[in-house]
Amino acid sequence: MSCQNFKPGVYVHHKGGTYRALFLAKNSTNGQVEGVPLVIYVCLSPPPGHPVQPGQICARLLEQWNESVGMRTDNTGCNGDGAVVYTPRFEFLHD
Repeated sequence: MSCQNFKPGVYVHHKGGTYRALFLAKNSTNGQVEGVPLVIYVCLSPPPGHPVQPGQICARLLEQWNESVGMRTDNTGCNGDGAVVYTPRFEFLHD
């Protein structure tokens, strides 16, 4: 995953929380010379029931940050018969 696919700013998570992506960091403990890019971000407003609190600093692999996730249109989770639509895990809102 290229680091050029990252843009700092405010994002909305597919489950509803908003987060400010600050910058990229390299994972220095995985033994890879080039490192694995991590997005460093802060929670602005978590979705209801989420354990992350506003102001909490978090990290996520850039590959996961940029991926799309499948969501069932009937809200039944993995066992439902609804169609699966793919949406970005984090969608950019603004700088």
